[in-house]
Amino acid sequence: MSEETNGNVRIRRKIAYCTLFFLLVNVVLFILEAVNCGSTKISVETVLRFGGQYFDSICLDGQFYRLFTSTFLHISLKHIICNMICLLLIGPDIEDYFGHINFTIIYLLSGITGNITELVIELVRDQLNVIVAGASGSISGLFGAVVILSMDPVTRKRYPWYRTALLLVPLLFPSKANLQVAYAAHIGGAVGGFLIALLIIFIKSRKRT
Repeated sequence: MSEETNGNVRIRRKIAYCTLFFLLVNVVLFILEAVNCGSTKISVETVLRFGGQYFDSICLDGQFYRLFTSTFLHISLKHIICNMICLLLIGPDIEDYFGHINFTIIYLLSGITGNITELVIELVRDQLNVIVAGASGSISGLFGAVVILSMDPVTRKRYPWYRTALLLVPLLFPSKANLQVAYAAHIGGAVGGFLIALLIIFIKSRKRT
């Protein structure tokens, strides 16, 4: 990975094409949802029509594509604004550090691992009527990858452990004000993102030796 440093602070050198691309995809799909629904408060029917995650559709009808498509859908204007702000805050640094292709891998696979985790928790809790949508799992995966940056001597000044903890704690632990948030997807995405990022680092180190 290419990098330029000023002291111990890494200077971003790449344009975050993939971050901007995923931002655009999420926004365009939300606009299509809103047009289809006639409101920025998206109905359950619209979410399902566009590929939202639903246990029966995936596990009984074999519509596994929903594990992927649901990561690009949102249920309200507030929902997408919050997720896209997080994407813009953390995405460019992760993309610059890991590269465009690896960033894409982390983003997409984290969303899927988050959704799989949510399905398992729904099954364990016997709450199979839940509709899940949102980029939170993918974005949580990016936050999981931040742990790698906090371990790297070049980037840990920008992302020290306490800052990383402050980023992860509200993302992974539920509050009474946000009981409808799919925290299982957040946790699964974050763990998936960290492990995928760690695997990428391991593969890169093996190639150098």
